[in-house]
Amino acid sequence: MANSLRTMNPATEAQMLRFAQALDTLARGHGLANLRVAGEGQLIADIAKERTLLDIARFEIEAQAIIQARVSVISSRAELASHLDSQPLVAPSAA
Repeated sequence: MANSLRTMNPATEAQMLRFAQALDTLARGHGLANLRVAGEGQLIADIAKERTLLDIARFEIEAQAIIQARVSVISSRAELASHLDSQPLVAPSAA
């Protein structure tokens, strides 16, 4: 598995937006909310206080299986999050 992660490219913004609804549902199951795209393969999320790094890791693993690309989560409480440009992860509307 470690080798497959090294060869896996970061998820593009387009990939994350395409799977926005699935990622949002998955995130809620792991205590993550208010997902925002902060660059290739990076999501910022509000993390419920009772959740741990294991919840984040499980979300990342399951999200990567869905998207087939590398995904990492940054807590919105982390100082780094305040320095990144981000936009809400919202599925494209069917117009």
